[in-house]
Amino acid sequence: MISKKEAFDFLKEFKSFAFRRNFLDLSVGIILGGSLNKIISSLVDNILMPIISIILPFESSYTKWSLSLYGKEIPLGAFIGDVVTFVIISFVLFILIKKVLTILFEIKNEEEQEVTLEQKTLIEIRDTLKTLADKHG
Repeated sequence: MISKKEAFDFLKEFKSFAFRRNFLDLSVGIILGGSLNKIISSLVDNILMPIISIILPFESSYTKWSLSLYGKEIPLGAFIGDVVTFVIISFVLFILIKKVLTILFEIKNEEEQEVTLEQKTLIEIRDTLKTLADKHG
């Protein structure tokens, strides 16, 4: 049987895990990724592939494109649609990640370059002590 203290410790540990900033950011990212997937799938299924099926000389919708091999139908159209969806999602994620990483590195570099008043004072003290040590030593 679990004691009351152990139960509260467990809940406290779960709370600190579940509400950490990076965990919440990851959760938001997963939700947005799922939404992005639906939007891009809709773009491919409802706009791009129908346009492609108009351009290519087939009589049926791209979803019905298939290859018959030994009496079995292989649904190529659906596969091509999924490949197009994958390529677009990969490209969008590449652009987003590249942009986000660029922004994060710029922020980090700016933070590293900023010297506080305290740091300036310490640098001056160090330099003064070094000068004094060189003169007397």
